[in-house]
Amino acid sequence: MHIQFIGTSDGYPTAERYCSCTVVTVKGCHYVIDAGISLYSMLLKYKMNPSDTRAIFITHMHGDHTNGLIEYANMMTWGSGKNLNTRIFMPTKIGKIALQNMIQAQDFGREIPIDVFSEGPIYEDENVKVTAFRTRHNDNSFGFLIEGEGKRVYFTGDMSSTISEMPEFLKTEKTDAVICESAHNKLYECTDILNSLNTDKIIINHIAQKHSLDDFEKAKPVIRNNFILAFDGMEISDL
Repeated sequence: MHIQFIGTSDGYPTAERYCSCTVVTVKGCHYVIDAGISLYSMLLKYKMNPSDTRAIFITHMHGDHTNGLIEYANMMTWGSGKNLNTRIFMPTKIGKIALQNMIQAQDFGREIPIDVFSEGPIYEDENVKVTAFRTRHNDNSFGFLIEGEGKRVYFTGDMSSTISEMPEFLKTEKTDAVICESAHNKLYECTDILNSLNTDKIIINHIAQKHSLDDFEKAKPVIRNNFILAFDGMEISDL
């Protein structure tokens, strides 16, 4: 399992960090977590073939997690993009309708595969299984457990300020990595929960420039697990 961080910022991109987007690659197939950035273009930039993208999973409908869907869905509707069979998983029906309407407004009528999901197992193919867990960021926000090649990685999605909704299984069952957002919490106030996770790595993502970097430095000395700060372009392949 290979993880490529494409966008690691919070809701406001910077020159160094773009909005949320991470690509998990298993056996040459790509599985995308959030598309807050021009996804199709960024896949090309990082030399990933969009035709190998099996699915896009959206944690919640805020723009810094969804804005890149419009470009990607548009590319699926004309020219060589018609051969793309990527499935898009969205947490709300109104989100699905909005994306479909935008495509129709651009004069392209191809139906693209959009699934509306809720909590529980939402996707499985020969490479990966994806399970959604609710968070308290808003009424329809989720984290994702991705399992593949004998590895298990949990993406927290956006959470509440206490991160107390971190799923209990993360404390009792081993994971290879937990990728944890830091835009809506103070990491140094969450060290008890972070230290309770039964994982090899905690990778801090969704970074708010106004506080996350300082919070990371405050928390790092008291975190027992391998504690890493993500950056755009970072690759993890040693899971």
